[in-house]
Amino acid sequence: MSHYNYPLNTIIEIDEAPYKYVGLPMPGRIHLMHCQTGLPYIIEDKEGFMGLLTPEGYDELLLEGRLIVRETERASIARKMASEAEWTFADCDELDPKARKMLAQCEILDDHGVPNGVKAIGLALGDYWTPELREKYGEHDNPHTIKRWRTDRGFAGDRNIRDMVRMTGRVRRAPYFDDVPQEVLQKGALLNWTQQLSYADVTTEISNELRDINAGNSSLYPKPEKPYPIPHYATVRRACRALIGAVTREARDGKAASDADWKGSGRPLTAKRALELAIIDHTPINGFFVLDLDHEMVAGKPWLTVMIDVHSEVILGHVISYLPPSYWTVGEVLKRASLPKRPPPKLIERYPILRRICGKAAEIIVDNAAEFRSQALEDAAKGAGFAVRHCPIKKPRYRAIGERIFPTLQEKVTKLIPGGSKPIALARKLGHDPEQEACVTVRELEALVNAAIAEYHISTHSGLQDRQPALVFEKSVAKHGIDLIHDLAGFQREIMDVSPAVQLSNTGLRLFNLRYHCIRGVPSLLEDLVAVEPRRQSRADAIATVKVKYDPQDISVVHVWNRVKKTHTILRCSDETYANGMPLWFHNQLLERAREEAAAFNTEAERIAFRSRRIKAIRNISPEAKHRERLTVARLYEIPRLRQITGNLVHLHMDEPEAISLDEFIAHDLSATTMLDDEILAPRLPVDQSRKPKNKRDRRDAGQPSESQESKMPARRPTRTRRVSGSYE
Repeated sequence: MSHYNYPLNTIIEIDEAPYKYVGLPMPGRIHLMHCQTGLPYIIEDKEGFMGLLTPEGYDELLLEGRLIVRETERASIARKMASEAEWTFADCDELDPKARKMLAQCEILDDHGVPNGVKAIGLALGDYWTPELREKYGEHDNPHTIKRWRTDRGFAGDRNIRDMVRMTGRVRRAPYFDDVPQEVLQKGALLNWTQQLSYADVTTEISNELRDINAGNSSLYPKPEKPYPIPHYATVRRACRALIGAVTREARDGKAASDADWKGSGRPLTAKRALELAIIDHTPINGFFVLDLDHEMVAGKPWLTVMIDVHSEVILGHVISYLPPSYWTVGEVLKRASLPKRPPPKLIERYPILRRICGKAAEIIVDNAAEFRSQALEDAAKGAGFAVRHCPIKKPRYRAIGERIFPTLQEKVTKLIPGGSKPIALARKLGHDPEQEACVTVRELEALVNAAIAEYHISTHSGLQDRQPALVFEKSVAKHGIDLIHDLAGFQREIMDVSPAVQLSNTGLRLFNLRYHCIRGVPSLLEDLVAVEPRRQSRADAIATVKVKYDPQDISVVHVWNRVKKTHTILRCSDETYANGMPLWFHNQLLERAREEAAAFNTEAERIAFRSRRIKAIRNISPEAKHRERLTVARLYEIPRLRQITGNLVHLHMDEPEAISLDEFIAHDLSATTMLDDEILAPRLPVDQSRKPKNKRDRRDAGQPSESQESKMPARRPTRTRRVSGSYE
């Protein structure tokens, strides 16, 4: 059987273990000796016996890539680096354009068996360097140079273009032989890595320390006989750059930062069809937006919650909220994902599928935030019929499909609008204050996000083989259909926020400083719940403690739980004009502004001071009552139990007399002296006969005819009125 030829001192690596080819000790067996242990390479043959490697086994290892033949090591470091480099001919031409000429001269001399002497090389090139070669490469090089190349760069019959690449400037400089300069250099590099110093600062630190050592002023190192060399700036920079790596990054910034920058994303999430897997995630929108242009009330930075289908990468639903992410936002985006969409009308005519990018995912993938760990979300998932999967902790690359969508939407929505956030350095340079420049309303933001999502759906994606997400979704749902959450009202009640203990009376209930009432619902609730109210909570009035659910995006309606009938009763806000469509976060901002206006009108200290004067005035009405109060307090101080609790509170208090009376609060000027209409009498209508008072008859007059009421009434005085001109009638 044929065998392979190997150059002298060839190393054969099997599974990264070095072996040396010894020969064929017997037919059908190859002897490979381990370079470190000297043991032969043994493998199990087809019959199950252990033995030397067979030619068939050698070929299998070679085909599997487990066996690699390493060429003979070169004498110099530069030639070793060149031989180990995996350069192609094109790479070598780019690194050294004269490498092909060097290879051609050496191969011509090797092919004609020319000895490696200067005179022989010169004579041979005069004969074999043809005009065609001169036209292609020019005149041949100096014979002395060619002699050195033939000695150092490969062997006759085993030369390649990598051996001919000049390594000048491409070989790393050798370090200093002295340990002290190298140690100082490495300390400076560590200082740069840990304290984030600049290369110039590190170079200065290293130079100062080495000068102190050379002068004998160092307490750590002795003075050398020969001064240590001062490293150059480029040397310091290379030493600092050499520390950049995954291990050093993990030691400085932690494993999470190292994994984010140095490790790959791993296997991506895949789904065989649309609505099989979906990802829900949040991000703040980089911009400030206005709620009311008339009052110029800035809402701040909103949150964007999206639900992305893994198979087609379409956005099934989105929510813009000014509340921090909660399980309500998760439930709201699930509800919106199950409803048809309203893209721009022009796009609906061209792409009808944009209206029906909706559906209920069989499984949603979420992170480990608190809003995704709530019991309410689990209950809603069970009721709606989908599963919830939590991704690994601190593994954002697990849901990389969702993470890539946010920068795309941010660029489409906030890049050019007034009020969009910019990097700190650029904002300072431009004098940009997004909160002051905000003029885009919340309604306009909704329209911008809706248009950006529609544009995203019809744009090609490289991850979808240059297809559009809407196209991939349309093909999948045409085959498998769309599942929806049909009981949206029940699902919405599952995700609403809850106020567990609210007092319900005959006037309704108060929540968020608003009153909610229903002329039929409140009496029905009181009729059912007052009777089952706990005894300690019951009161004389008809009052019940109820559990209330509400939608944070619309506080005009609340749902009151009737624990007797096991149903919800809807109560509406009494101020329907104000609360209709009012989100809770906007209502809270209005309350905060109202409190600021109240604080500007007067302070709490001013109100307390006036209240104190009013109380003192009341006490000064009766000095005896004030004296009795002091006696009562003195008797309380004498109780041992009270002293044990409060301590010794008896102290001498000197009251300065203050002239505080009710005269400060009651105007005691006579009204007659200040009235302007004391002579202007209003016209009076005649008294109705049915409203005239009836005389009570005495029992002693029983049976006697009653006297007429007109005879008992005094003569009526005519009504006197005054004209505006001043005359009387």
